[in-house]
Amino acid sequence: KPIERLQVSADGKNMQKQKWEYTLKNTASVMLNAFATDLAQGSANHSAFLGTKRYRIQAYPFYQEWSAVSEEQVTEYDSDGTPTVTRCTQYEYDAEGKQPTAITQSTSGGSTKKTTISYADAFKGTGVYDRMYSLNMLDYPVETVEQQDGETVLKSKNEYALFDNVPRPGSIRQAKGNGSYETRMQYTRYDSDGNLLELVRPDRVTVSYLWSYKNYYPVAQVEGMAYDDVMNALTPSYVSSINNGIEGVT
Repeated sequence: KPIERLQVSADGKNMQKQKWEYTLKNTASVMLNAFATDLAQGSANHSAFLGTKRYRIQAYPFYQEWSAVSEEQVTEYDSDGTPTVTRCTQYEYDAEGKQPTAITQSTSGGSTKKTTISYADAFKGTGVYDRMYSLNMLDYPVETVEQQDGETVLKSKNEYALFDNVPRPGSIRQAKGNGSYETRMQYTRYDSDGNLLELVRPDRVTVSYLWSYKNYYPVAQVEGMAYDDVMNALTPSYVSSINNGIEGVT
């Protein structure tokens, strides 16, 4: 992984310098390849060698760890190669060190922006998030809070819902400052492959999608009609043609 990178102009002047610092996460050791050495071969019945004292137990440790970026510094230079501004980004991680839970960006001018990120494990006790946790869906951001110089400016929430017992995005909600959340988008229907079939926009207009070519590609977007209404308005042969990806269907 890179430690430092320097960009230099054609005339040898500094343009930008980046530096990274790392931290080791989830450092642990696991004993593997354990084996026992018999200290009294051929003396199986001798009382002095009965029990565990007869054997020497040895094992080779296996160490597990990974490095994660803890800090990144970016320094910009003017046309004369003089440093003008430095930006610093610091990262905080969850207990296992896999997902960033907070990203703090500061500049040499004194401004600070902090983004806090929460995942499914932060909402345990709610059915859909318990389900996500059980499926190891731990890297899907659920709530994001943005602060500028200590003041909350925007909160965003990707609310999940269960569709046939599968967690999928159910809505996007946002709030300005410390205000209440407002729904920006609702996802109301998916097919068995996880393709979005129906959503409701902020203006309350329903939008439906038709998929074809074995459900790999969307082929139609219908505004103002629910998915069931769209399907009911089509003839069975037309629906079959769409599902099978027949050319010439318009």
